[in-house]
Amino acid sequence: MALAELIDYEKLHELELLHPETDQPLGVVFHVRSMNSPEVTKVVTEQLNKRTERQQRGKLVSGEAAIKDGQKQVAACIAGWDWDGKELFKGEGVLEHSVKNAQRAVEIPWIFEQVKEAAEQTANFSNK
Repeated sequence: MALAELIDYEKLHELELLHPETDQPLGVVFHVRSMNSPEVTKVVTEQLNKRTERQQRGKLVSGEAAIKDGQKQVAACIAGWDWDGKELFKGEGVLEHSVKNAQRAVEIPWIFEQVKEAAEQTANFSNK
């Protein structure tokens, strides 16, 4: 196998969310892209272009904007999900997958951390 084919950045990794305190599986599965996938790279490139344009106009990037950019990058790693009938937010029912809903999900710090870790773990996308 060629070295360039060891990792498939288009591959999806099934991440079962774990309870943030007990590490017990919650039955919720996120289909996670690599942080190096074309979809995520596109989001990062768009963010860098916007940031560069702002800087060229003499405007600074706020801390809040930088945090949101990080959340958008991690949200772009979520290609889909199966909530197993569970709600993210009480009373909203099971969320359909969308960019907006993925961004809402990763606003929750422990979900952000689990998705980010899975998306950055190269071994999750290997062509074993």
